[in-house]
Amino acid sequence: MSAPAVPAELVERCDRLVALLDSDPGNLSLLSATAEAALGCNRPDLAQQVLDRYAKDGPLPEREAGLAGLAAMQAGDFDAAIVHFRPLFEKHPGDLALRFNLAWSLAMKQTFEEAIELLDSATADALPQAAALKVQLLHNEGEFEDAFALGKELLTKHPGNRTLLASMSVLALDVEDTDVARECADQAGDHPDAQTTLGILALSTQDMASARAHFDKAIAVSPNAPRTLLGKGLVDLVAGDAPSAARGMEQGAKVFGSHIGSWIAAGWAHLLANDLAASRRCFEAAYNLDDAFAESHGSLAVLDLIEGRVDQAKRRTEVALRLDRESFSAAFAKACLAAGAGRPDVAQQILQSAMTTPIGRGGYKIADALARLSFSH
Repeated sequence: MSAPAVPAELVERCDRLVALLDSDPGNLSLLSATAEAALGCNRPDLAQQVLDRYAKDGPLPEREAGLAGLAAMQAGDFDAAIVHFRPLFEKHPGDLALRFNLAWSLAMKQTFEEAIELLDSATADALPQAAALKVQLLHNEGEFEDAFALGKELLTKHPGNRTLLASMSVLALDVEDTDVARECADQAGDHPDAQTTLGILALSTQDMASARAHFDKAIAVSPNAPRTLLGKGLVDLVAGDAPSAARGMEQGAKVFGSHIGSWIAAGWAHLLANDLAASRRCFEAAYNLDDAFAESHGSLAVLDLIEGRVDQAKRRTEVALRLDRESFSAAFAKACLAAGAGRPDVAQQILQSAMTTPIGRGGYKIADALARLSFSH
């Protein structure tokens, strides 16, 4: 997410302080003030340079160590931020800002359990940014119901906080409460997570124009958000631009990392774009994450059919159906086998019309099935 514009008066003050340092380079008060001003201007490198000068004769005092931690956070060096914040927090466990900064840094290093423990009730009740982070972390850890209940409670303490509202809108989708998802997203304004939620809701009603508009707004602010990339890819897929859809959806799957459904969805987008090698790469990534997931076997079966490996396709289809009788990819593979007796050209023909052809017992089109896979938990 891009940093907000820095007011001109803050930039001017920082420049004045830097100029004063040229004539009084050893002034510790001036060094500290300059570091703080640099942070206010989103210039963490300058802040760190000034603090390094401060520390040349000994360890940084607590205030300046805190500034060094903030500089590391701004620079994205969360290991260094933890080094600065942890000893300060051990001395001042009641400092809620320190708690949040340490928790944020730990979360960025994926030390989620410790980060959640730091965000106690007092911190989440007092700081809206801590409330939003705690809800996000519980959501990330799969504690959907606990996160949802806590989020509702925290919204009574921080009404109108856009980050918390946006986080709750995403969580509400995962607990299948679309009313809360829409209500929170509407209140969160242009926050990218809220725009993504509104895009997903528009997708569910086949309002592709609105979905594209919401995803475009979200991507402009947060270009690497995985749900946004997957949603925009689905819109492109329905519009007939499978190559663009495949690129965006695979990028989203990579950011998600271990989310199997997104890899399957990306693989099908590549398959519809007739890039069989990329499709297999995505399907195998899903299979390697969980070899007991039916859609991995069924999707590879479809690919095997198109590539002429009929016997292998039959075996994979049988495995997929044993794992899940409702598997959309297994149903698709079975339909291809029945229609063409295993002829790859028939499978390819069926695939080309599959975006609008209901398959399986649920009667889902491929686009519907991919949407469920992309956004399900």
